Amino acid sequence: MSLPIIGSGSLNITSGNLSVEAMRELGNAYLDYKKTVETEYTKRCAIDAWKTTELQRLANQHESLKSYFSHVFGMRAAVLTKSFDLLDQGIKEGQIDYINIAMDSMVNVIQTSPLKDVEKLLQDFRDPNANCIEW
Repeated sequence: MSLPIIGSGSLNITSGNLSVEAMRELGNAYLDYKKTVETEYTKRCAIDAWKTTELQRLANQHESLKSYFSHVFGMRAAVLTKSFDLLDQGIKEGQIDYINIAMDSMVNVIQTSPLKDVEKLLQDFRDPNANCIEW
């Protein structure tokens, strides 16, 4: 008579070696358990490493975008401020050339979107071969 045992085989009661076979099956089950524990631990470590890497990548992208927007909008603000100063000066002095230059400068700044280069920046973020992203 044989009884099914979880593990690598079945137990043969008629052999008289019930305790030896039971210990062998118990040992095999324990070894399977230890292998499973090690495999799952390795998977958890890999997932944790991936999570850490991805969180750092996202933090870096966040800082890059903040820096980009700060730089781009800062430049636009500086150009517009100088254009308004030139416009004011042109109005005070009656210099139509100053007024035209100031207005052209403002129109050029307003016509270009600071968001047009963001798509390129985002593509560079997704490129695994990009070592350095310039804007």
